[in-house]
Parts: sequence; structure tokens; C-alpha cells
Amino acid sequence: MVPCVPSDLPQTLLEPLLIRYATLNGFKCRWNTTFLSLQRDSTDSGPTTTTVQDDLTGQTYQIRSKFLFGADGARSRVVEQIDLPLRVKPGQGLALNVLVKADLTRLVENRKGNLHWIMQPGHDNPDFGWIGIVRMVKPWHEWMFIMFPKAGMELKVRPSNEELLQRVKEFIGDDSIPAEILGVSRWYINETVAEQYSRGNVYVHGSLVRKIQANGN
Repeated sequence: MVPCVPSDLPQTLLEPLLIRYATLNGFKCRWNTTFLSLQRDSTDSGPTTTTVQDDLTGQTYQIRSKFLFGADGARSRVVEQIDLPLRVKPGQGLALNVLVKADLTRLVENRKGNLHWIMQPGHDNPDFGWIGIVRMVKPWHEWMFIMFPKAGMELKVRPSNEELLQRVKEFIGDDSIPAEILGVSRWYINETVAEQYSRGNVYVHGSLVRKIQANGN
């Protein structure tokens, strides 16, 4: 293997690049479209007929292709229809995603990393953010602060933005650094992994770790 410089792009930045490349190189990209079903010819290696629905008009139509790739997560309808075996670990707890604008260049100058576990033994940790992960989004001024509540406190966690910002500052550990919350979301960790990644000429993404968005209830 040839050594190379790593590249770490969050989904919000990578997907626009992929779409731009695809559209400029002859691929047709359809939005507001829902996968409904697939049907293969007599052999697994034969062409696949995929039925999709235009969500704006409600009309359905079919696409013939030599290969089909399902990258639609742990609730994949492609996985369901080709009946791939899955290993499922649901209900692994609540997490809070707090997108933050804060220039941490000085703090990571000698310890650059994309992912940092933050634990503060002996600190009076709030129940909603007992421990945390700080994930770099844009070096080194945009970060995702992922907060995990104390065990058994998931249903009681309803922190205000002011409380979240205070916890962010505690994780940073330097009151002189300005921090601004750009967005907050709640999600539950449900882990699903496919035991095999294809059936014939239909393929799926192997790791289907899924973040299930909480509805606020």
C-alpha cells in the first residue's frame, strides 16, 4: 500500500462533491424520488428492474440497470427485498449533537485530531452531558459536540441551549474562546451490520450503523 495524506470530509461536504462529479460526467441524479421495489431476471447476475416513484407527481416508473447499489441505511428497503441477514443492536442510548462554531486552532496545534473523547472525572457533570465526543467538522473552527447522558436519564434530558453552550465551554476548558451553537439534534443509537454485502448484482453498504432521529417526544 502507498502511504497517503488522509482526507476527512463530513457528509454535508462530501455529498455535494459526489453529486457535482456525477452530473458533470453523464450520470443522471434524481431528487424527490422514492425506491419502491426491485425485480431481477431469472439469474442473480441478470439485469435489474427498479420501480421508483416521483414524489412530486406521484407517478411511478421503472429503471433497468446491470447493477443496483443500495446505500439507504439500516432501514434499507433494498436489503429487505433481497433478504440479506443482519445483526441488530437497537436501543443503545440517546445522544445530543451540538454543532458549534469555535476556533480551537490553538488548543489542537500540538495534538491535531478529528475525534476527541472528553471525560472529566471529579467534575460535577450534568446528567445530559455526562461524557462527550468532540468531532471536527471544518478545521479547526467548526465542531460537533456529541453529548451522552448519564445512564437511565435519557427520557429526562431536555437541556436548554444555554445549558448546552455552558457544557460546550466546559468541554473546551478555556473561557477566552468564543463559542456559538449552530444547531442541535437528538438521536438514538441503533447499530445494524449486514452479514453479507451483496446478492448477485445487487450490493449494499456493509456498515449500516444508523442514527435514528428523535422526534422530541
